[in-house]
Amino acid sequence: MASWLAEKSEAICESLAAAAQELNSVESTPEVRQRLLNDLHGALYNATKIVEYAYDTELVAWTPFEAQKILDQGPDGVKAFMLRIKEYSDEQVFVPFPRTDA
Repeated sequence: MASWLAEKSEAICESLAAAAQELNSVESTPEVRQRLLNDLHGALYNATKIVEYAYDTELVAWTPFEAQKILDQGPDGVKAFMLRIKEYSDEQVFVPFPRTDA
């Protein structure tokens, strides 16, 4: 179950980051853009918490600012977040992820 939850929640983060990045290329009013970004932020906040839970990092790798980092950095933000999560995970739900010191 943990591997399924990790896989699905990570995919949600990736999809939300892509949607946020795509939003930058769509014409909209500032109010509409802000509402959409607020909705994406809320969804990413929850999704990153689920990822953290699936990998059982005991909140070592997660902060309340992860969602905003991902909104700001897009897919690269998801990659950085997942690298931290997988480094601190007690659960080996996937093949070990490369460490930053490697």
